[in-house]
Amino acid sequence: MSELPLSFRFAGRELRSGVAGFRIFLACLALGVAAIAAAGSTAEAFRRGLASEAREILGGDLRVSVEGRRFTAADRARFAALGATAYAVASMAMAETATGERRLVELRGVSGSYPLAGTVEITGAASLAEAFRPVGDAAGAAVEQTLLDRLNLKLGDRFLVGEAPFVARAVLVSEPDRLGRGFALGPRVLTTVEAVEKGGFLQEGLPDTGETVRIALRPDLASNASVDRLVKGLQARGFSARGRNDAAAGIKRLIDQLEYFLGFIGLASLVAGGLGVAGAVSAYLEQRKASIAILKALGAEAR
Repeated sequence: MSELPLSFRFAGRELRSGVAGFRIFLACLALGVAAIAAAGSTAEAFRRGLASEAREILGGDLRVSVEGRRFTAADRARFAALGATAYAVASMAMAETATGERRLVELRGVSGSYPLAGTVEITGAASLAEAFRPVGDAAGAAVEQTLLDRLNLKLGDRFLVGEAPFVARAVLVSEPDRLGRGFALGPRVLTTVEAVEKGGFLQEGLPDTGETVRIALRPDLASNASVDRLVKGLQARGFSARGRNDAAAGIKRLIDQLEYFLGFIGLASLVAGGLGVAGAVSAYLEQRKASIAILKALGAEAR
């Protein structure tokens, strides 16, 4: 038998009883490599999921907003030339019941074409049109269950938002563009643009007011390059604009941070494993001094 196979045989026999000293080192290497590999694949899976749901998250191909005012007739004509549009207005206001119970709410009014992408999930009414149908002088609204619970309301009850009367006709479960709008300070009350305007919430100069349009672009403008070009053009005109390629900027940043965090864990594990190499090898050789001496006495070469 040649010298090389014999060396491997001796090494194998030694490791059968001595591999325990390398367990932490091997575990650190395995964890580090797995974390680094998982960081990229996990982040990419999240990004692909966001890309596939981008239109629903944004509510269309483009979202354009103004603060403290409404869009002008010229603005609306320009948006209509790009494709189908759906308008929305929002304001923070105080909801109050006849018994005096009060709660801060996010009052949001939408146009009849809303939503352009995805579906609004409600219970208690067959459609948004039915949920928005007025009852006497009170506008119809879909409200979150949280608001019903906090104000001790049930479907069909009246309540005030500011000085405007509303009636809860449906429970608002989810909106397709909710994720793209960010954090809300209170339960949502969804109604029509006309109802919000009639209640006096859209007067110019009021804080936390504005208008947003979501646009489903014409087929000839629907490419990613066209979306990015339109966003830059709208931003240059002073609008706050976002395209489907950047539907959820906050979540995108969170995914990037998650990828960096997992990569850091992997690198830290590899460093810990690397620092343990010298200690593990030294401890292993210290335990094997007697065996090495015997092999030397029997004529084993130094290498």
